Amino acid sequence: MPTPSPSRSNPATPNLASTQQWMMAAITAPGGLPQGLVHAQQACGWQIDDVVMAPPGISPHARLNIYAQGYWLRLFACLKADYPALLRLLGEPLFEFFARAYLDHHPSRSFSLYDLGCGFAAFLRRSQSAATKAANDGTLNFPIDLARIELAFAASQRASGLEGEVCEAIDPLHLLLGGGINIELPATTRLVLTHYPLSAFQPWLNGDTASEPPEKHIAYIAIKRQRYRVSYEALADWQFYFLAAARRRKRPLQACAEAAARRTQRPTSELLAKLAFWLAAAQAGGMVKMTL
Repeated sequence: MPTPSPSRSNPATPNLASTQQWMMAAITAPGGLPQGLVHAQQACGWQIDDVVMAPPGISPHARLNIYAQGYWLRLFACLKADYPALLRLLGEPLFEFFARAYLDHHPSRSFSLYDLGCGFAAFLRRSQSAATKAANDGTLNFPIDLARIELAFAASQRASGLEGEVCEAIDPLHLLLGGGINIELPATTRLVLTHYPLSAFQPWLNGDTASEPPEKHIAYIAIKRQRYRVSYEALADWQFYFLAAARRRKRPLQACAEAAARRTQRPTSELLAKLAFWLAAAQAGGMVKMTL
């Protein structure tokens, strides 16, 4: 975009840096180009005719709008890449409606677009009005839960995992006793509590569509990664709450078992017996890391 001659509205000629600042303010405003031009004028003091030159027959607004549309299309493409199943479920028009509303409230703030959609699922949940929530029979929870699973999947893909590490095998007797063993969740393990079973989401996650409405019940899902392959696994309630106890920091196995026992109202000794058989497989699958 060539630098124009000074105008009557602003005698100072824009230089390269100020032109970039003006253009960034104009094309990235949440309210679109009209709002962006207001912000750009407030920030830099120039109107569009001071900065944008256009050949005969093309208005400066139309020329700049090409860049503005391209910017938003790129953001939409990033959200669609992170939420392909939700896109198929909602359809492109409805998905873009929510995507635009989300980006209006949560504009891109990072040099990387990996984190652009990290708040999308929470935004969908907050966007439900009180009346909608009161009348909701649970069906509106399905797309929100699907978005949360896809968010966890993307986070697991990008996180630093256990690949390259050698996890120490633990004697089952030590697991049964629970003493001296620490439990740690790698960043590639994500836990999601949903209103529907994993089987209801799998057709959408696999690129298909479901022919029947899903049956609603509370479900516990783990997203894990092994050898750079991300997968989903349905958990029992005690497995979920055991892992959740170590979600934020490394904790003793005994403390995690006690936390799960409180949440599920089971004896700790019963859970320790179950864990002695399950934890070795969970560690081998990349879901958890045990250390002495």
